[in-house]
Amino acid sequence: MGRLVGIPLMSGLLVLNALSLVDQVRDDRSWASRGAGLLTTTLSVAFYSLLIAAFARRSPAKATNSSRPAAVAAFVATWIPFSLPLLPHGRPGVGLMVMSSILLVVGLAFSVWSIRFLDRSFSMMAQARAVVRQGPYRYVRHPLYTGELVALAGTVLARPSWWTALVWASVLGLQAYRAHHEEAVLSATLPEYGEYQKSTPQLIPSVLRRR
Repeated sequence: MGRLVGIPLMSGLLVLNALSLVDQVRDDRSWASRGAGLLTTTLSVAFYSLLIAAFARRSPAKATNSSRPAAVAAFVATWIPFSLPLLPHGRPGVGLMVMSSILLVVGLAFSVWSIRFLDRSFSMMAQARAVVRQGPYRYVRHPLYTGELVALAGTVLARPSWWTALVWASVLGLQAYRAHHEEAVLSATLPEYGEYQKSTPQLIPSVLRRR
């Protein structure tokens, strides 16, 4: 079911981003003025390409969390960010736009790095496949959520309002709830996950937590 639903949806998003990338390349403005947009769109194309590959290649789940609220949280957290362009928002200044571009690039790059190493263990629902410790998983247990939250913060800064900030806060809560249920099934199914859980922060790397 994940492949039947996930692959067509992600393929549609990939096509939309690829078309946007083509339009940006053909734009008559200087490369410097559209550099951030080109970079973020390129990262988005890479992200959705890796997601499609992960859906197609993923290994069978060893266990699945049966919580329906967790499944709803996963669905809402995945799709509610797409409502941001529809919400009322103000016009950001130059400083906010610069910070927005930085957060978008950093968040998307971290997400691409995460899905690259998660690969065959990827799932939108709370499932257990294998304990991934490589790449960004050396620093946080849920780097894909971390990257998405950072990128979403960049999107919110580009569309500043209480409504868009509320969406970001809602996604933060939903991702934390998802992570809780994911870790429950991982701990119950994979004995080595307990040790990994004790030694690795959940969402914020140790260096940033200390700071």
